[in-house]
Amino acid sequence: YYLKDGQCWFKYGGAVSVVQGVLAVIVLLVAIWLLEWGFRPTVNQAGLHHALGAREKAKLKMKKDDDGVRKVFPLTTNLLKEQVAGPGMMLHFNFQVFLMIWAVFVAVAWMCFAQFVDADLWRLGTRKFGVPRENCILVMWGYERQQALMWTKVAFLWIVYLGSFLMCMAYGIYQLRAFQEVDYQHKTMKDFVAMIVGLPAIEGTKNVEEDLKAHIEQLTGQRLVGVSVAWDWQEHQE
Repeated sequence: YYLKDGQCWFKYGGAVSVVQGVLAVIVLLVAIWLLEWGFRPTVNQAGLHHALGAREKAKLKMKKDDDGVRKVFPLTTNLLKEQVAGPGMMLHFNFQVFLMIWAVFVAVAWMCFAQFVDADLWRLGTRKFGVPRENCILVMWGYERQQALMWTKVAFLWIVYLGSFLMCMAYGIYQLRAFQEVDYQHKTMKDFVAMIVGLPAIEGTKNVEEDLKAHIEQLTGQRLVGVSVAWDWQEHQE
């Protein structure tokens, strides 16, 4: 800041005004560009209909209702429990909620220190500076309070570290149980697969898949869709 005609002026006020003007012009140009898009005439109606149809098919929708119509999910859908796009989506939103809970835990821990230990924890690093004499007083006060309250910061770090560790362990267990619950309630391709281990070493030149398929069908009396062999090729890879 500097004094001019008895008034205090911001030293970089001109630069700030220039930046604000440039940003305003950019926003105006983008708005005009979007409006021009909206008023453009349709020159390929067939392509537009095809694109809108493809977009409609790509939307996530609920199961068919009594009228045979698949409606989109409402905004009130609970993505923490409702299956919208598979278990991965559900677990992802559970992760987002866990992050919010962790952030609230950290904030509440610090607020408790500031509220019940010393109110100066609210003010450290936030007080405004002024003339040189006030700056010296402020620096001295900040140094003394920082040293006196150092134990609160160390304790806060310990609480956050241990709390985060325990919360992550509990969250991992919850995510595993949530996935298992969803997996039990829904049938997927892996529910129709049987894995056989302990087979002897066989050369890849033989028709192993067909031989295993015929042998298993003979033993079980069930029709197999196919057999896939996991070859141990690590020693032969390039």
